[in-house]
Amino acid sequence: HIVFGCNESYVKYLSVLITSIMKNINSQKTFLDVYKEANILPKIDINSLESREGFIFHILIDSIQEKTSIKLDQMIKHLSRENDYPAEIKLHIMDAELFKEMDVPIWVKHYATYFRLYLGSILPENCEKCLYLDVDMLVFSDLRELFCLDLQDYIIAASPDIKQWPGSLFVGKSKKDNVRDLIIEKGPLYFNAGFMLINLKQWRLESLEKRMVNVANSYTFEVGDQDILNYVINKKVIILPCKWNFIAGHFILDRKGIFNDFKGEGNQPYWYYTREEMKKNLQNLSILHYTHYVVKPWESYYTEFDVNYYPVHYDYYDEWWYVAFNTPFFNKELIKLNKMIKNKELENYSKTLAFVLNYKMGNIASIRIRNHLAYKIGNLILDTKQFNKILKFPFLFISMVFRHYMNNIISKILFNAIPYLKPLPLVFCIDYIEALKIKKHLSYRYGKIVLYCFKYWYKGKIFAIPYLLLKEYKEFKKNKK
Repeated sequence: HIVFGCNESYVKYLSVLITSIMKNINSQKTFLDVYKEANILPKIDINSLESREGFIFHILIDSIQEKTSIKLDQMIKHLSRENDYPAEIKLHIMDAELFKEMDVPIWVKHYATYFRLYLGSILPENCEKCLYLDVDMLVFSDLRELFCLDLQDYIIAASPDIKQWPGSLFVGKSKKDNVRDLIIEKGPLYFNAGFMLINLKQWRLESLEKRMVNVANSYTFEVGDQDILNYVINKKVIILPCKWNFIAGHFILDRKGIFNDFKGEGNQPYWYYTREEMKKNLQNLSILHYTHYVVKPWESYYTEFDVNYYPVHYDYYDEWWYVAFNTPFFNKELIKLNKMIKNKELENYSKTLAFVLNYKMGNIASIRIRNHLAYKIGNLILDTKQFNKILKFPFLFISMVFRHYMNNIISKILFNAIPYLKPLPLVFCIDYIEALKIKKHLSYRYGKIVLYCFKYWYKGKIFAIPYLLLKEYKEFKKNKK
């Protein structure tokens, strides 16, 4: 059983991943043959398995058109015949209302990532093990080897993530004012949740679904459900070599100017394995994960620059397209997409270059609006929940306002001395229309109220701040619904 979560627009990309899985099956070997050759420990009891074998691909999705569903069915039948290996696809329609209150990371465009929290109740009771894969992956080996692993009483097997040195933390910000934030140490067992071999029997036994949904509705995490999974699973994980979830960011961090060190090369290594281990795993690559500072293969690499303003084309970008062109029933629309990306290379390059130059000149409206005092004050208010933070608030507030005005004074002196450094008016910034949305954020609205009340302090407006903030909050919630 292999599981994916996606929405309708990502099905064509998922078809490429499924194709790569099927094309890497060695149909000359049975599962027993794979089991005997598998370089993975501990191994399951082979006698406990049924003789019938094959892949069942489970797609968790909120909605899907009938024509897309038909194409998926045609594709898997074609791949099954072509590779002489049984496989089928099962669709599971998810209720979108379950995920409306869950916060997704800023780089995630859809709440489909949270679908996996419900795996225990979605998959049949007799399914005791499944493999979960993110859509932005490509497979290079026979995945049956993974299913030879005995998970014992561990909940999952997964590969490491990043920045896991002793003392590195991840935080869950409470959605309630009277509940403390969660502060958890990452440690060596923190995993990347894009690849998980899951012990569903243990998952259900420990009521993970209920616990994770409760955490998701109560806290906001920087890395969304990955942090939630790590927090609730609580180190009951077997860490596998990074060849099973090789992060494509390895290829471009140096070009991005990001410190790219490994275990044993410093006190706070970016990767929690050695450089030699990374090279060895790359030579024996099983799954590549197109994530971490890389553009997705179905996006133009002309939309990202390295430190020298070169487009960030990277290893294995073209391999994804090779599989895409050979993906049955979806290849026509993928070839069309590739042509469109190629035709827009110059346009994308010029837009990206303009953005970078404007950023360096201070002409990005979204950044400048986030530097407004109203936005800063509002964020400080929203971040003040626990008692100890309330006590510190007056000092933090005064310090913030002082620094803000001092920076403004210094900037004015600099711009008067060197006029060409003065940024353009906001209305001329390339992202002006989009940036105006920031002024509708609750943080900005809170800040405007506080500044207004302080401006008219002599009219007693300061005493109205709590009432006005509460009124604004209710209005914000009402409009959000």
